[in-house]
Amino acid sequence: MIIDKGKVEKFFILQYINNFNLKIITTDLLSNDGQDILKNAILDNDIKLIYSGGSDEQHLNILNYLDLLDSKAYFAVSNNNTICCGEGICGSCEVQIDGQKIRSCKVQLDVRKAIERRVLHG
Repeated sequence: MIIDKGKVEKFFILQYINNFNLKIITTDLLSNDGQDILKNAILDNDIKLIYSGGSDEQHLNILNYLDLLDSKAYFAVSNNNTICCGEGICGSCEVQIDGQKIRSCKVQLDVRKAIERRVLHG
């Protein structure tokens, strides 16, 4: 498990996962060292699932490595790039993908389409 503490400078999840038999690596995933760790982890392991709760830049870097290394790992990301109710009621998470309006806090979107929409279309 690779964990990036992000801008908050704390690893909140450690107290919940310390009891599991996991190899935990803490790094800044957007740094050169973090990129090397990520690339080598994808290359050297039979990874089935990658979850990223980080920024679109981090999601895009992971996607690029998955493509470059021809990995078949399933990639899931956090959809909420805006503050919202998390219940699909307020509508602030609503995005339009392929002409359809979607409440992104309630569904798992195709990562590529979600990033494309946010990066290319603001």
